[in-house]
Formats: sequence, C-alpha cells, structure tokens
Amino acid sequence: MKYLILLLLITNFIVLNAQSERLALVIGNSSYEKIKALENPVNDANLIKSSLEKVGFKVILVQDASKREMENAIKTFGESMTSSDSSYNVGIFFFAGHGIQHKNTNYLIPINAVVENEFDIEDNCVNIQKLNRYFHLDNSNLLISILDACRNAPFGSGRGVGSGNGLAKMEVISGSLMAYSTQPGNTADDGDGLKNSIYSEELAKQILVPDQTIEEVFKNVRTEVEKRTDYKQSPREESALRGGKFYFIKGDFSDLLDDIDDLIDTEEYNTALEKSLHILTLDPNNNEALCKKGEIKYNLQGADYDGSDFTKAITLYPNDPEVYIYRGKYHTALKKYDEAFLDYNKAIELDVKPSIAFSRRGILYAKTGDLALALKDHTTAIDLDPENPIQYLQRAIFYEEYKEEYNLALIDYSKAIELEPKDIDFLYKRGRLYFHYLNDNKAALKDLNRILEIDSTDIISVINLMGFIYADQNEFERSILEYEKGIALKETDPKGAAYCYRNRAKQYIRLEQYDKALADYTSAIDLDPE
Repeated sequence: MKYLILLLLITNFIVLNAQSERLALVIGNSSYEKIKALENPVNDANLIKSSLEKVGFKVILVQDASKREMENAIKTFGESMTSSDSSYNVGIFFFAGHGIQHKNTNYLIPINAVVENEFDIEDNCVNIQKLNRYFHLDNSNLLISILDACRNAPFGSGRGVGSGNGLAKMEVISGSLMAYSTQPGNTADDGDGLKNSIYSEELAKQILVPDQTIEEVFKNVRTEVEKRTDYKQSPREESALRGGKFYFIKGDFSDLLDDIDDLIDTEEYNTALEKSLHILTLDPNNNEALCKKGEIKYNLQGADYDGSDFTKAITLYPNDPEVYIYRGKYHTALKKYDEAFLDYNKAIELDVKPSIAFSRRGILYAKTGDLALALKDHTTAIDLDPENPIQYLQRAIFYEEYKEEYNLALIDYSKAIELEPKDIDFLYKRGRLYFHYLNDNKAALKDLNRILEIDSTDIISVINLMGFIYADQNEFERSILEYEKGIALKETDPKGAAYCYRNRAKQYIRLEQYDKALADYTSAIDLDPE
C-alpha cells in the first residue's frame, strides 16, 4: 500500500506565480533488493515531474536510488535552493517508494536498505527531517516536500522493526503545512492494478488547474480521492501557514478564450475545439470552456449535437447566468424557443444586471414576432449597460431587419462606433446600411475605407461591397479594380476569390465583354464548385 505525505515547510509564504524561479527534486524507488519491489513509484515520479514541468519547475529526476544517492540529491537540492546566489524561491521535494515511521519520525527507504532491527532504520534509511537543515524560519524560500511512501510495515510483522502501519503525524512548525493522503496511522490505496497511486494521480491533475491556491489544491485532491476510494481514504492536512497565497498556475485563460471566440467567428471550428479541449484538460470544470465547446460542437454537428456540454455546465454552476445564456443561444438555433425563453428568464432571475440576457431575449422575441417586447428588452439592455457597444449594435440590427426604421438603426450603429471606433464589424454594418437603405454611397465608402486602414487582412466582404457601390454609380471599371483585389487572394481565400470572380463577371457583362465574363464564371466554379 502507498501513502502520500505532503510536507510544506514554508518560511515566508508570499504570493508567487508561474514565472517564479522553481526547482524540484523528484525521486522514485521501485526496484527494492531486500523487500517487496513496487510497481508504481517510478511511474508516480514521472507523472509528478511532467505536471511540475508544465507549471514552470526545473526538475531533477532520480530513480531507484541508494541511501547515498538520495542524501546527495537532497543535499544538492537544498543547497541549490538556499545558497546566497540562488535564484530559486519555490522548491518541491517528491519521493515515491517505501517509507516507515520510527519514534514518531518518518524515514524514506532506499532500494538497497537492509533493516534487521530498529537501529538499522536510523543507519540505513533517510530521515525526512534532514530537509529541515536547509530551511529555517528566517528563510524566504517555499519548500513543498511530497512523500509517496508505503503505509504497511514493509519489513513484515513480528520483527520489531518500525512502529506499525502508517507514517507518523509529525509536528508542523510555523510557516509550514503537512498534508497526508489519508488519516495519520492509516494505510492508503496503492492504486493496485493502476499505473499510478490515486493520490499522485489526483495531485498531478490539480497542480495543472489555474487559479487554485495550495489550500484549494489539497481540498480538491481530498474530494476526488474520497470519491474514488468510496471514502475509505480521506486525505488530511496540518497547517501552520502564515499570510499570502501560492498558486501553481495563476491565470484565467482569458487570452485563450478570446482566441476561441475569434476562431468561432471565422468558422475555424476544429481549431477552436482543440483549444477548448486544452483548457478542459487543465481545468475540467471550466464553465466558459464547456460552453464554448458546446457552441463549437453544435456548429460542427448541427441538430445531432445533444447539448451535453451545456447541461454539464449548468449542473456544475446552477447559479451562473452565463451558462443559461449559452444554452439559450443553443436552443434558439434549434428553434426550441420555449426552452430558450426559460433559459434567458433564468439568467435574468440570477443576474442583478443581466444586460446580455435581455439582449438575447430581445433577439428571441423578434424571431417569434413579438416586436414590442423585443424592442423593450433591447432598450432595457442598453439602460442596464449604456457603455456596452454590443447592446446598441443589437438594437440597430433589430431596427434595420425587423422595423425597417433605418434612421434609428443609424443612430444606434453610430453610438456603437463612438464607443468602439476601431471595431470593423460595426463600421461594415453601418457602411452597408448607408449603401442599401440610406442611399449615401459617399458615407458608405468612408466607413469601408476606414476598415481597410484599421485591418487590411480580412477584406473580401469589404471589397465586394465597395465593388457593388462603384457599380451602382456606373463606375464599372473602378468596380472591377476592387474585385481584382479579392481575386488576388485566391491562394489564401479561394471561396472569397470565387465570389469576386462572379461579381467581376457581372461587370464584364455590363461592359459587353462576354468572353471575359465567361472566363470569370469558369474560374469561380473551379475555385468553389459548390
């Protein structure tokens, strides 16, 4: 059986992040010569090493070590952490293998240890307290010592060796925390039949979850270990920590979530799904990643998608209005409008200022024909969040598409642009409104040229609209020049280029250049046969 004791000797427990200088010594002993060999310790050591490297630790790995090798490695590790010129301020010591208690002290057993009596324990095994010589109350380093050691007396019963099953509960000094994989004096699950011990496996997972303090890591490990062992194993901690917080990973995935949004906008769903799954590998219960995964899977699978990711998110976070908004969008897409209304109503009930929920419900009212309630919800959303340009954008779209009140739409588009002057989507929608409904080509071209000044990378829709405007003014040659800009992008955007070929063909027809028009239609079909 295995036991994991997590000993944190913390001297000046300060706020640290993934950029801190971090060093770890990881030892795994499996191939014991005089006592029972073990299957998992080397695997556990490699698993913990992998997780630690992912959160910024430089890891020294030692496997199947003798007493001298273990003590030399501990000395090197301790001196590296505490020397006057050291840059390390966070250290982890991890040991997986056999361990034993003697006179209320815990010992680690090297692979070549011979223990015939209690004196041999002191002579031939490694006293964990040897780490203490490198870390003192006035030391500013944080040390996390992890002992994943066998809990049953490894030298057998009736031999007068050791003091029974389990490792000893050891006194913690100020600024330290000692955590046990199960209650002191009890035995823990070795992970029989598994590649790793249950505690090591759960610890390795929780190390990779962002924004968890060390205390939260222990709580979550305890929860998972208890579940997996049917509450036969219950990790415990003894804490004398002082102020401050330590995080293995300090982050909220905001940049990665923004990338996913951009990929969804450009319909790069497979790449977006990969990024969502990456977040969920590190944080399986991340509500935003779950909801974005659901949105992506619906776009990939359509009505075949069962909505399970939204259901899971709501089960985990029943009081989070955002997850109901995501599921409401999903139900709206499926035209399950009654379910969508229930979701948006729940979001509004849970949130004090649910502007997004009102906006989404306004869209739903418009789809179902209740334009008065739609307008009321869009206006409420703006009143609740008057500095949010998206709310003005949604009401502008409502005025344009459902009410045909184009001047009111223009006012809202303009307000959105005032709040976010470099948003090319806002500028494009207003430019399109100017051209299609307000007969103001000059204003439309001004907005479209402004887009090209801001971002010239995604221009197919812009140059096509500019081509329409010039054609509308009977400037067919100028229109053709615009479409040629899109055709030049056929290597990177073949569908967009096909659209430009088609539209240029229309201008050639107007110029009675039919051979050129036919060639362009052929090129469009070749690029996009659908």
